[in-house]
Amino acid sequence: MRAYFDNKQENDAEAPQGSLLRVSFVNVAAFVVAQYDHGLPGDSLRDTLYSFIPRFLWPEKPVVLLEAN
Repeated sequence: MRAYFDNKQENDAEAPQGSLLRVSFVNVAAFVVAQYDHGLPGDSLRDTLYSFIPRFLWPEKPVVLLEAN
């Protein structure tokens, strides 16, 4: 904790913090907004209602959530 308040650490404040970069989705949000503004909206929210129906009630329910490989 002392290193945080130490005057020698001033240059480290400008360095990117890795833990915060993992939770920053600004670049993704900017891409999505740009796509929407260019008339290319996504359809990923089209099938969200399927996820609330349990599979035991609808065994042939379409697979909505695909795993990224």
